[in-house]
Amino acid sequence: MERSRATYTLVFFAGLFLACLAFIQPGGVYAESNSHIFSQGAATVQLSDGKTVEVTNNKNGEIRITGDSGTLYESTIPDADIASVQETKMDNASYLIVEYRTHGTAQALQFDILHVTSEKLERIYQSDLYEGARLTVDEEGAQLEVSYPKIEQDVPLAEPKEVYIEAFTVDQQQVMIEDKRTEPTASAAQARMFRASAAGYSNPSYDTISRKLTAAAVKYDVPAEIVKSIAFRESGWKQYWTGTTPSYQASCSIADGSNVVIGYDCIGIGIMQVSDYNRNDTEEIERLMHDIDYNIDRGMRILKDKWNEANSKAESSLAYNLIPKVNDGNPDKLENWYFAILAYNGRLERNDPIANPQTAYQELVYKEMENQSLITTTPFPTHLLTPGRISGKLGSYFSFKTNQISTPGPLHESTQNYGNGSTVYVTADKLTLRNSPNGSSVGSLPRGEKLTITGGYTANNSNVNHYVWYPVRTSSGKTGYVASGYLSKAPVVVHNLEGSRRNATSASISNYGWHLESPEAVVLGRSDLPIDAFTGSVLAAQMDSPLLLTDQNKLEQVTVTEIDRLNPSIIYIVGAEPAISKNVENDLRKKFPNSTIERVAGSTRYVTAVKVAEEVAAVTSKPSEIFLAVGDETSPDALTIGPHAGIEGIPILLTRTGELHDEVKNYIKRNSIKKVTIIGSETVVSKRVADAVKQLGASVERVYGADRYSTNAAVITKYYGTNPDQVFFANGQTTVDSLSGAPLAAKYDAPIVLTRPDAVTKPTRAFLNKITDQPEIFYLGSDAAITDRTRKELEGILQ
Repeated sequence: MERSRATYTLVFFAGLFLACLAFIQPGGVYAESNSHIFSQGAATVQLSDGKTVEVTNNKNGEIRITGDSGTLYESTIPDADIASVQETKMDNASYLIVEYRTHGTAQALQFDILHVTSEKLERIYQSDLYEGARLTVDEEGAQLEVSYPKIEQDVPLAEPKEVYIEAFTVDQQQVMIEDKRTEPTASAAQARMFRASAAGYSNPSYDTISRKLTAAAVKYDVPAEIVKSIAFRESGWKQYWTGTTPSYQASCSIADGSNVVIGYDCIGIGIMQVSDYNRNDTEEIERLMHDIDYNIDRGMRILKDKWNEANSKAESSLAYNLIPKVNDGNPDKLENWYFAILAYNGRLERNDPIANPQTAYQELVYKEMENQSLITTTPFPTHLLTPGRISGKLGSYFSFKTNQISTPGPLHESTQNYGNGSTVYVTADKLTLRNSPNGSSVGSLPRGEKLTITGGYTANNSNVNHYVWYPVRTSSGKTGYVASGYLSKAPVVVHNLEGSRRNATSASISNYGWHLESPEAVVLGRSDLPIDAFTGSVLAAQMDSPLLLTDQNKLEQVTVTEIDRLNPSIIYIVGAEPAISKNVENDLRKKFPNSTIERVAGSTRYVTAVKVAEEVAAVTSKPSEIFLAVGDETSPDALTIGPHAGIEGIPILLTRTGELHDEVKNYIKRNSIKKVTIIGSETVVSKRVADAVKQLGASVERVYGADRYSTNAAVITKYYGTNPDQVFFANGQTTVDSLSGAPLAAKYDAPIVLTRPDAVTKPTRAFLNKITDQPEIFYLGSDAAITDRTRKELEGILQ
């Protein structure tokens, strides 16, 4: 669900100004008005009252309106074009409506209304920013109406299902919003559908389009999955409407009466919704409309230009490039195209993934890539971003305030350019081997299976299945066809969930696990004293929520950024004020006024664990079983059982080594607990504690080993068996980095395997040697938590 419409006010000279506008023809209908449309280059027009409008649209947009007394209005717009100036009369007064459009396929509309007198121009209104909008002016009724598409996943931008409509009135030089509503496109006045009566052109087959997009991707060194997903996001792989044509297209001056796909804004053309073209170049427009290969090629040139903006500055005086470079800028890596994809649509606040995590253009492209190309990329670490406006000589720009972003691995390459003889590996848990593309199953291949490509690919005849089919041969000689999205050149799938500090690591884990989700809650624990958060991991797992970490007395910006992106309804603070201070709580209330802040705490860690257990019961149901672990922050036993406890909703309570805390006794009696499972040997949780539990009428089971690593292996073997699909590796000596991984591991129904940072222990090695199928690997923490040497050793054992 979209958190906001992402409309933003632009203020000339004052600094709150729109970044990245480009030349366009405005999408609007103007009754009884005199409209002056501007394209690329310089133009001068005379208004009906003798005033002169001078416009220059190049890298920046410049407008100056002069009269007998000199300059009446003047502005330079960074990376922008002035789209049009409309003369109109409403409410017995004269006005100018100045329109601007954003660069990219978004072509977001903003308009100023200027009151006109013989001596001056006074701006009386400046609109919000509306993506893909149309503006209608009704002089007689002194009304304006803006309609713009609702942005939804899996719905091409050129063919919206619903539109938002805002109606304005002008009365005595005041502009007021009279109405806001949403209408289905089929019933909206601007977009009723009718049978196409004009010349009808046909699209190529989808498998032909797939090959055209792949060929263009190869030509411009862009991963094919990205090209296909952008083309779907823009048009649904359509150069021409099929069967019906939107009626609004009849009012688009650029339309030629045919069924070519024109965007809702009357600007975007064809399969790639190319929008940055010269309105005076009729030959260019004709080719964009009726040559699908040329339209794809123009879209690719625009995308490649956006890629190059990572090395271009808006102004030489500014410290930041137009968009950041991702990692080393290798174009083969899908994740490295994040900002270029964003810029293809527009460098706009609405594509800020923190403010609009569900609907930012680039996030939807990657999501559709996952759904339609079957390739899972590593979510972009948005918690590292600090988006906002920076001021330059020409105005202010929307910026991510950095020239380079480094992202965690793995980085993925296209799976649609493997050649005959290539060696690849299976990345799915169980990949179906078929007798032909889309044919019958002839077997199942495990993760990590080595395959050889034996021929060229076959494309799908579908606009929603972007993957291709490869003929393959297994090591045993079996042959068949497999889907491209489940293949990789790397034999092991490895994810690095890390940050510069433990709080950043927790944000990285949250960003990965809940990247395009809107969890109801966030659980917050203390980073340097994690014992309370161990028990809080069960609450987080039951709420399907991330567990973030904070310092005792201060919220780090990385934590604030991640909470802001998640926008939770409730934030649980686990621990009393000595653990997480009142200052942090007050800061949360100030920064997140729409979230309920609830502290789950007791006078001691043992009491806090009971309070968490009661909160878990409120979410699930009254428990009949609990896990019992030692309340020592140096022990990883609570972390070991955390994912399983989270899945089952079984509370984790804490105990001293030699004595059962009274509050725990009371909880067992009060809730008639039938079973208590102790995690750890009698050295960790003594026989005396077990006997005290038995005296309360509960049965006792102990899962343990000779040391923490043996106990960890025993827990995993009991609750997960020896062939988990995913494995999370954590430092067994300093567990705080991996603490936030417990809810994510629970989400995957996967164990956390403990290892020494610099070596694989014998108990861990013995357990891993029992795993026969290649699991997907997650590392919790940086190479300071688990060294590269140890990682290679772990991966070698599992291959």
